Amino acid sequence: MQSLSTLRRAIEDAPTNVRLWLLFGQTLVSQGNLSEARTAFDRALELAPSDPEARLGVAQVLFHQGNLSEAAVRTQCILKADSTFAPGHLLLSRIYLAENEPAKAREHYSAARSISKELSDGQLEGELQRHRQHRPSPADRADTEERPRLAAGFNVDADEFEWPDQVDCELASREGPSIEQEEFDFVDEEDLGFNIDDFERPKGSFADVAGLEDVKQELLMRLVYPYEYTDLFRAYGKKPGGGVLLYGPPGCGKSLVCRALAGETKAAFYSLRLHQVLEMYIGCSEKNLNSLFQMARENAPSIIFIDELDALAGHRGESKQHPARSVVNQLLIELDGHDGSNEGVLIIAATSAIANVDSAFLRPGRFDRRILVPLPCPASRAQILRMQARNRPVAELDYDCLATMLQDYSGADIAQVFEVAAEEALRIAMRKKEIVPITMETLKTAIQKVEPSVRSWRQSND
Repeated sequence: MQSLSTLRRAIEDAPTNVRLWLLFGQTLVSQGNLSEARTAFDRALELAPSDPEARLGVAQVLFHQGNLSEAAVRTQCILKADSTFAPGHLLLSRIYLAENEPAKAREHYSAARSISKELSDGQLEGELQRHRQHRPSPADRADTEERPRLAAGFNVDADEFEWPDQVDCELASREGPSIEQEEFDFVDEEDLGFNIDDFERPKGSFADVAGLEDVKQELLMRLVYPYEYTDLFRAYGKKPGGGVLLYGPPGCGKSLVCRALAGETKAAFYSLRLHQVLEMYIGCSEKNLNSLFQMARENAPSIIFIDELDALAGHRGESKQHPARSVVNQLLIELDGHDGSNEGVLIIAATSAIANVDSAFLRPGRFDRRILVPLPCPASRAQILRMQARNRPVAELDYDCLATMLQDYSGADIAQVFEVAAEEALRIAMRKKEIVPITMETLKTAIQKVEPSVRSWRQSND
């Protein structure tokens, strides 16, 4: 805290010093104070709008808040302006690893190291090595041949991207060092029409999700019960699948519960995120989107998860000449099942800004079931704390007391509190060279350092 106090005084003396604001922001990020860190980086951007470190600072905050797609898009924009900006490649590597895309993560980490030999991240290297050692075995590949899962990527436009006058279906060229990609031979890319980087098989279950019982029951009604009570559902004219829109504050478990459903049901799982939409092919977006839905139909029961729907399905009136408009229209067609029945395909979308979603997506037959995913209640907060304490050295903890202190904290915020507490206990353990448990005092100190992200969300949605 002494360093923060010193930086605050220095900023008071030199409020227009961009370097001081950047250092202040990075210090706040390291201590888990993401809300104030975002304010610091925004102030640096006001003073120097094109500064890559300030722009990357905002992306770092978004990454730590769990807003992976926006963090990835912002980082890609930075690298588009300067492909030799090594910290951008490093952050993008972390983002892709969090998205379970180790091949791309290795590519950007190698790019960062080739640009700056001094830049390294031992923890990230270890994670990448573990992913390399646990590639699918031939038996695993054979088991998945009839039900391929993928994290699909298609191209739409963004305000910060320039589009060529003529586009085709060739893979967009990338600047920077050429990095060898990891190969997967269990799906024929040419047959699918787009590239597959990683095979996703969620392994969680509803037991890994604290609370959200109403959400779980609604999802089971859409994908599980129609197969368990076939005659009853047929009598009432109800079919498996449909569209569900989960909305609410970020970090409250919208994507977690979807992956848990896939793990619970062993259904095919396809994830579609904004930065995956932006990254890959130019000119083939509509065709690839149709291919994704067709794969899901052929492998029903299946789940298509669309994160940050507001970024992909914003108000179309604002983008009449926007290349994204045709992709949005294609998505509406797929939701209606014009090219095939969507029976057995559960399409789940998530958003933290439902007001920004085009009303066309909320019509009956599309995302007509909308479910609020709220902040966790006290009992759920205590359960999240117990989950975070698993497999960690902890002293006797009063989970109910801690849950009371964590009012207005999302599940992701609570996880961040535990991470900050674990890091502090680890520092002490390294000095003592022995295991030091995480205590109530350690967690109380961590709570003071981590602000609930819902505050900035509420400000942006007022």
